[in-house]
Amino acid sequence: MSIPQKMRVLYGFHVLAVVACSNKRETAVKETLLFAEQAPYTLAAPAARYEGFGIAVKDSALSSYNAIFKYFEPKDTTRARVYRNLPSELFFRLPVTHLDQLSSKTTTGDTLKVTAVYTRPNAKLFEKTLFDLVSSSDTTAPTRAQQQAFEAFVKRAKQELQDTDTAFFWVVEGPHIVRVKSASEARDSVTRKAASDAVMKVFAGLVSNAAFSELAVKRYAYTPSDNVAGGINGFIDPGLQGWPTLPAEIYGDVHVACEARNREQAVGEVGYIILKNLSSHQRARVLCLWSGEQAQQWADIGPKSFRVRLVAATGRDSVVGPWTDINER
Repeated sequence: MSIPQKMRVLYGFHVLAVVACSNKRETAVKETLLFAEQAPYTLAAPAARYEGFGIAVKDSALSSYNAIFKYFEPKDTTRARVYRNLPSELFFRLPVTHLDQLSSKTTTGDTLKVTAVYTRPNAKLFEKTLFDLVSSSDTTAPTRAQQQAFEAFVKRAKQELQDTDTAFFWVVEGPHIVRVKSASEARDSVTRKAASDAVMKVFAGLVSNAAFSELAVKRYAYTPSDNVAGGINGFIDPGLQGWPTLPAEIYGDVHVACEARNREQAVGEVGYIILKNLSSHQRARVLCLWSGEQAQQWADIGPKSFRVRLVAATGRDSVVGPWTDINER
């Protein structure tokens, strides 16, 4: 075989290897999208207090999910967190009704960028209903009725108003999906950032002007079988600015952070303020109760002093007010 012939053969092998590698990576993306299209999800108990219900894969689809997880699986101690959070990530960020088109190209290095065009439920209708179904402020598992309502929503969303969206996947050798971004997500993030910045300015004014009053500490005769060890109650006035009305697309959290302290030891608790339940200048009730594990921690440290402050946040941004000490009576 002549040298030119050998070069052509080697080049051919290289092309076939690249194509085979690309095909595997495209297949990883396609399988992920088809799993997302099936949407075999149900509600699960919150992972932590005040996080809201989780989204879990139904038992019947765990085998398929485990295969998909391999495309996202990290090699470090975050594996369990990714495994638990991935169903929510897929459903929130890739609510696929139908995969329409798939294409790919090699980018910097050996990374393959796969572009998927798909039909999805209308974002405003989908996200509002989804948030209403998963939001929860306790640690209890969802009831069967709540699970059925969620599963009915999953099916109904595919029959309601639909939009076309595009998702971009960056896939490396493995195949391993290292990044996912949708066109709607990129567009909405810009809009939401502007709205979030505006809300944070309002929150800053609220935290600066709000004032606590009639704060009192309540101690209970705590034993290990009891549920509550102590609490703080009182009121907070929003000041001249009043309580804000938030845009529908922005989730804002306003709460009172409470601390029971003994020198350098402290155990915290949170009292939430539900803005939609308040008129503009209504005085809001403050209530923090140390119960369950927090009650045991209260008993362990034997608190001698107490303080509260107002916290307002949107996403990862927050503004925090100064501590107000409570004179126990």
